[in-house]
Amino acid sequence: MVVISEFQKIGVGLSGFGIFFLLFGVLLYFDSVLLAFGNILFLTGLAFITGLRRTAHFFFQRHKLRASSFFLGGVALVVFRWPRIGMLVETYGFVLLFNALEIKNKMAKKNRDYVNIEEQHNMTLTKGRISKTKRHQIDQDESQTSSESSSDESDEVNYSTVVFKKVTNEEPKEN
Repeated sequence: MVVISEFQKIGVGLSGFGIFFLLFGVLLYFDSVLLAFGNILFLTGLAFITGLRRTAHFFFQRHKLRASSFFLGGVALVVFRWPRIGMLVETYGFVLLFNALEIKNKMAKKNRDYVNIEEQHNMTLTKGRISKTKRHQIDQDESQTSSESSSDESDEVNYSTVVFKKVTNEEPKEN
């Protein structure tokens, strides 16, 4: 069961009122006072829910600085009574903020896939580009080891996007 503190309950209420005032301000043809009040309540509620340190960390990460500056700049424009432009800038910043999260999630998923491939095939990631002759040599080594093995499974690895190298405990044989 998730335990919610009193500050988080207050934060949910503040965020709810903030969203209400934002929507009401848009419905009343971008009333600057309601939009400014809604922005302030929403950001305060977010800080109450997640904590001040996590909120600051979310907005001021290096890869999110542009998005955060657009979002917070839009809030400032609304507070200084430029509601239409401020809401446009704020919306653009909001989209950029959560687009950065989507990119981060895609990268994390991609890294998990590499780790899964490494674990399944007992391979390690080789960084950098690999020459065509080296790739051909790796392909030949792969075909020799797969022909020697009696398993029915195919251990084909696509070298077009990432190159893996088999990990073996044996020393290379000299001819």
